[in-house]
Amino acid sequence: PDMPINVKVNHGEQNTVKVSWESTDPGAELYRVFWKAVDGKESNIVDTKEESIVLTNLKRDTKYIVRVKAANSNLTSKLTEGLTFLIPDKPMEKISPVTSKAEITIPVVLASLSVFCLIVVALVIRKKKIVFIKMRDKVDTTVGFENPSFHSPPCDKDENMR
Repeated sequence: PDMPINVKVNHGEQNTVKVSWESTDPGAELYRVFWKAVDGKESNIVDTKEESIVLTNLKRDTKYIVRVKAANSNLTSKLTEGLTFLIPDKPMEKISPVTSKAEITIPVVLASLSVFCLIVVALVIRKKKIVFIKMRDKVDTTVGFENPSFHSPPCDKDENMR
């Protein structure tokens, strides 16, 4: 299965966080979550069928890293990028969720490409002097144009060749 995306960490009650993610593959049957203190040696692993899990009994004033991968009966995905979060020393009123870089990066890249494409189109239109709406001038039918070739007497082709 494909690797989960948009991994998020939301701080909950004291010493707990909710880790959530999105699946891009309907074939994913199980998710394995790995987490550990950044400066620690021991990793923790838990399996779940849900797209989120609550991690409890985390130590205060400790920075953690979490990674997730998907699995089915045949394969496992690659691990997500490590997402770090901090359990504060003192409980806080409300902490904003920590999001993975992929969730922030994709909209920024798409917006940048859109702006770039608009600039390129504007430059092409300016360089080629493309006009989308062209106003037609009113034609003055009272003015007659003379065309001398139509008013001169016809000439004989044989005379011109001599």
